[in-house]
Amino acid sequence: MKISSPPKVNLLTAIALITILGVAVPTLLTIGPLLERWLALILLVNFGGLTTMLPGSKEETAPTKIYLILGLQSVMLLALLLLFPQVDELLTLFYILSIEAMLYFPVKAGLIWLFGCIAAVVVYQINQYGFLDSLVSLISIVGGMLLFSLVSAALRAAQQAQLRSERLLGELQAANRQLQEYADQVEISSVQSERNRLAREMHDTLGHHLTVAAVQLEAARKLIFTDPERTAGILVTTHRQIREALNELRQTVGRLREPLEADLRLDHALLRLVDSFRQSSQLVIQLELPDDGLVLPDTHRLVIYRTAQEGLTNIQRHAAATQVWLRLKRLHASVQFEIEDNGRGLPNGFNINNLTSSANFGLRGIHERLDQLGGQMEVETRSEGGTRLCVSLPLPQEKSND
Repeated sequence: MKISSPPKVNLLTAIALITILGVAVPTLLTIGPLLERWLALILLVNFGGLTTMLPGSKEETAPTKIYLILGLQSVMLLALLLLFPQVDELLTLFYILSIEAMLYFPVKAGLIWLFGCIAAVVVYQINQYGFLDSLVSLISIVGGMLLFSLVSAALRAAQQAQLRSERLLGELQAANRQLQEYADQVEISSVQSERNRLAREMHDTLGHHLTVAAVQLEAARKLIFTDPERTAGILVTTHRQIREALNELRQTVGRLREPLEADLRLDHALLRLVDSFRQSSQLVIQLELPDDGLVLPDTHRLVIYRTAQEGLTNIQRHAAATQVWLRLKRLHASVQFEIEDNGRGLPNGFNINNLTSSANFGLRGIHERLDQLGGQMEVETRSEGGTRLCVSLPLPQEKSND
């Protein structure tokens, strides 16, 4: 078993040392012989030194160390009382022992130690002054010890509750992280499962039509000279099979043309894209996303993803940059996406309104998508060096129920 320490006791230790100093002054003034003064001073200094050795907060301390410290302090205090019974101020040190016992020990052990201190005080007082003469002072001293012990026990209970709360909070945060990771894996797995389903569907439909067409064409090749009439019938059937295959292909390609990220939430897709570029280049990429998980229409989501994809590709190929910043922001009635780099900047003669060059094919495609959605694109050289690409899209207005 280990004894968990109470709150950080720097302040309590300082108060205890001040109390010990307050006891030491009248003790040394009361004692006459020089040798006895030195002996009392050594015992008091060691008593205070042991107080400073008590553990701080959030430490796990073996009970043996605590028992040893308080045991040595108790022996020193009893020695002081036996050697200098005329110094009543020494009884004040029992307050320190009572506080330490309730602060560091389990409740049962702390109470045993506390009542041991009370018994020592009672025996000392009665032995010095008799029962009746010491009754009033005993009530005062014992009451003070009980009061300080109660406060110490409450302080210990509060700290233990705080430590339990911190531990539970840490466990809850870890559980939340695991839950989020699991949700991300489920989302990706769902998308991949859908893709696998579509792949199987293509194999069972398109693959079937093309296989039949291939077999029929092979048969037609063999019969084209020996049986032209039958060959013509085979070609008609093959043509029908190919048309059916094309129809199947058009239906399926519309669902498969976008990458896996395009089916994910935008923040997840951008994170995957950035991770991919980090792994394949030396770029240091920083991505800033809204905290509220921005939800956008598929059209907006695709434009922003394509902009990030095109911007990172151009930076990697042409910019000679080392750092890239991506920022997604929600404004009042629009969404804005920025890409900045610290590279060589825009080439001479670049014109955002004249993207006819084949090198600007990707930007031209983004510009066309933005035009369809009423968005805008800006491309400029940064004052610090490098390039800034910014696209903004108006958010759809919610329909009123009036």
